[in-house]
Amino acid sequence: MQKSTKEYLEMLIEEMKADVKVTILDEETTEKIFSEIEDDIEGYRFENQQRIKDSQKEIADVVFTA
Repeated sequence: MQKSTKEYLEMLIEEMKADVKVTILDEETTEKIFSEIEDDIEGYRFENQQRIKDSQKEIADVVFTA
């Protein structure tokens, strides 16, 4: 009998909890972790956009100079 993916993952989590390989986090901890991840991603996006703008400016300067 085939199990759904959800059933399989739930079974896997229960097995890992029994072996103390996984811990289910409370909602507050989860929110804190995701908040920090979002902050990091936002910082990366800003830096990446700045690099793109700088590269475009350098390319434009080369093209206008040539």
